[in-house]
Amino acid sequence: MSEINYKQLTTERLNIILEDLNKKAKDGNRLSILIYTNFGHIEANECVDIFEGKGLDHDNPVQGILYGALTSAEDECIRIQKIDPKATFSKDSFLLLKDAKITTYGSNVVQHVVSDMILFCDQIVGLSFR
Repeated sequence: MSEINYKQLTTERLNIILEDLNKKAKDGNRLSILIYTNFGHIEANECVDIFEGKGLDHDNPVQGILYGALTSAEDECIRIQKIDPKATFSKDSFLLLKDAKITTYGSNVVQHVVSDMILFCDQIVGLSFR
């Protein structure tokens, strides 16, 4: 029996709810997901499941590079650890965030803005939205 990554699952479910509310919003104001980490918080417009293909932009070179890094890491684990290539790796230990705005604790100013970012779920300590 495989383990369920509750942080990843909850984050994805919140993202789905926010997407649905954003589609119904008449005023054009979008809600975004707010992820609290041990270093600050990240506000993102969307979480993308790149292994499901849902939301993956095949014309976006940044997403392609991140996807390549993840699949390459999996291939390297198979090679180094001599793991059966048919073994499945947990695809729910990270999230791909789109339009991520990173604000560190101790600052009220957005420090970094990245179009696409991988966040490993062990870094999540809380969720909200705005």
